[in-house]
Amino acid sequence: MKKRDARTLQIVLLAFLFVLILLAVFASAQTYQEITQVKKAYLWLQGKTVGKWQNLNMKEHVFSLLAIQDKLSFSQVNASLRALLGKSYGNGTCWPGPYESNCNAVDTAIAKISLDSASSDSSKASDWLLSKTIKYITPEMAWYFQLTQQPQQNVRCFLRYDNSDYEFSIDENNTLSNSNYGPCFTLDNYWLKLDNACTEKTFQVSCNDTILANFLFKRANDWYVIGQTETAAGQDVLSINLSATYCISRGQGCNYESTLWTAYSFFLAGKQETARTFMPYLVMKANETENKKFLPQAFLYKLTSRDSYADEIKALQGMDGLITAPGTSYGKYHDTSLAIITGSTSKANMTKIHDTLLKQQKTDGSWDCGSNCDTVRDTAMLLLTVWPSFEYRSECEQQGFRCVSNCSAVGISEGYECFTGECCNMTFNCEMAYGTCKSICSTNETQISNICSSNMKCCKAKTLAKCGEINGNICNSTQDCVNSQGSIIPFNVTQDSNLCCLGTCTTRTKTCQELQGVYCNPSEGKSCQNGDFLTALDTQWCCKPSSCVTGSLTCYAQGGYICTSTEDCEYGVFITASDTQGQQTCCVQGGTCVEVQSTCSDEQGTPCELDEECVGGTTKQTSDTRRCCIDGQCLSSCSSQGGTPCNASLTCKGTIRQASDVSRCCIGTCEKKAGFSWLTVIIIFVIIALAIVIFFLVKTGKLKFKKKAKIEGLGLSGFEFPSARPSVMPSARPMPTLKPLKPLGPLQPKPMQKPLMQQKPAMKPLGMPTTKPMLRPIQPGQPQLRPLQKPMQPLKKKLPPPPLPPKKK
Repeated sequence: MKKRDARTLQIVLLAFLFVLILLAVFASAQTYQEITQVKKAYLWLQGKTVGKWQNLNMKEHVFSLLAIQDKLSFSQVNASLRALLGKSYGNGTCWPGPYESNCNAVDTAIAKISLDSASSDSSKASDWLLSKTIKYITPEMAWYFQLTQQPQQNVRCFLRYDNSDYEFSIDENNTLSNSNYGPCFTLDNYWLKLDNACTEKTFQVSCNDTILANFLFKRANDWYVIGQTETAAGQDVLSINLSATYCISRGQGCNYESTLWTAYSFFLAGKQETARTFMPYLVMKANETENKKFLPQAFLYKLTSRDSYADEIKALQGMDGLITAPGTSYGKYHDTSLAIITGSTSKANMTKIHDTLLKQQKTDGSWDCGSNCDTVRDTAMLLLTVWPSFEYRSECEQQGFRCVSNCSAVGISEGYECFTGECCNMTFNCEMAYGTCKSICSTNETQISNICSSNMKCCKAKTLAKCGEINGNICNSTQDCVNSQGSIIPFNVTQDSNLCCLGTCTTRTKTCQELQGVYCNPSEGKSCQNGDFLTALDTQWCCKPSSCVTGSLTCYAQGGYICTSTEDCEYGVFITASDTQGQQTCCVQGGTCVEVQSTCSDEQGTPCELDEECVGGTTKQTSDTRRCCIDGQCLSSCSSQGGTPCNASLTCKGTIRQASDVSRCCIGTCEKKAGFSWLTVIIIFVIIALAIVIFFLVKTGKLKFKKKAKIEGLGLSGFEFPSARPSVMPSARPMPTLKPLKPLGPLQPKPMQKPLMQQKPAMKPLGMPTTKPMLRPIQPGQPQLRPLQKPMQPLKKKLPPPPLPPKKK
């Protein structure tokens, strides 16, 4: 390879590397921007829903829960489900309630989807939906009976109905031989067309070899299978009838949107056969104008997996990539999400959808398309469908640490990944965590792992502590809290839960006998000492054998609390004790006495949301809220406010707020000194890359710079002067000190020239080349030398000396 070709290849490779670097930087910036936007959307949705479920409509509630349930704690998911059941009639029978007359199939079907997703019991909702079905038979539908032989060979068969028999055969091509099949069937190619008057009859088929049989219906040129395909071995008699087809009623007739969501809910629950019984109605009515606004193609693609419905969805995709049903009832974001979640966008441009959504997102993180739209619903549906597995928490945050700009001032650096900043194991001081440094913590305090000087301990009041800070576990409302001996113990009220268990959260799955307990009912004159009740499935009076005694003990001796007439036993049961005057006012089995008459405002408190904690006060359950903050303030965590814990030694470039976990929460940037922004880093990176490329181009000779004039002695270079002879441009600056020249010998006397600074620069004609600067002054009358156009070649012979200048007269 020639040297020039090798240099060219090097330049090409360097240019290619430079382009790759630029693309990587651009892609990294785009990815970071997308992460930031999607994280903001999830945080916005959590702020609108968590702890506020009772304020949401059904679609807002269900789709928000589906979108964020894997990012919520177990107790938060349960709180949402309890709120969902609270909106129903009959504790989960139908929605929206509270009366059955208010219920509708659309809301009930989507509630069923949510319950099934959370593995909760949806049987009541399923039964209610099926109770609203009515049969759908129309003359417009063409029904067919299909018989195929297995294996492919000639098969002889008998068809019997209405006490009549009809004989026929099926060849290896599945062609039927007979032309007389009675009044219910007529031969149509490979199928027997069923008369509409015979749709409720039962038919018996028997062949001398194995056959397959099923019913189909035809719409235009599309065939649809209804019900299961039945198989009959040789000589067996197969009884088969057309499965009834249904729709969901509203009033006196069928309701299309209700039927769509009902079929979809049963299909997702694995009840495909039930879902297909609605398919004939959905297919036949899909093209009616009043039904197109519900985007039926999305549901039908899910039910049938037919590409023709995906083609119809693609045809509805606009220039911006979003999908909108004709005359849509809910808007472009709802319809686009519906198409994605049902899988019907297999032929649509998903990249266009993705890019458009990022461009149309509002600054607060939500999406709002105006009329026919619901901001909470649409944002939840888009996150559920477009970014369903997005983890907005970095690897560092998932490990329980924080991402901060300067970890050295607030904690210990960890090696986990952050989207921005560095991963930090926060060790901010005790006071920031609302603790007090003491030599020993009191009984109503817990020690938390924050730094105190010398041998002091960081003590925090249990009422201000989180469940994890007192080494507890948060249970759900259906569980009991048990100690290491298996006995039920009371829950603790902490900042983040009323169900903080200093033991083990246990679900009742075993009988009293399996737990090796005994039946110990206080109403039968027995007492379970120390409240040693066991979590039995078959009875609430299962007690340890050694603790069950005959007679009535005091409430305290039975591990309980005596409640007043206005209090209820929350998470426990009432029993009669020796000191309750025959009244069932002793609260046992982990229960807590809760005031049921007073409201939070009566207690002069503030209701805290689920994501808030009562700081500086106590939490009490009242008749209108489970978390009434008395003598304190409800605060959310620093991270949920979008902030970073900031020590007083650091500067908060933003606003300092109080949070539930720290007293100094910086809504902005918490740092000691300004760091480089992403834009600055990218610009510096690009400049360095350009410099490297230019260096190699100059080094290999592919890039040359024009030589410039230089005035020796003045130290000026890199300037191109307008004159063909050397001169100095006038300048207001003082003349630099000239260095003395080395003597060259005696010089001939000559007339004094004008001072150099008084000479006027000669203007050069446009395009005239600049000569190379002379090394010494030109003698008067001496001819000036022209610059060489080519490099000088070595002379082969000696040239005569140049002529001397003429003598002056």
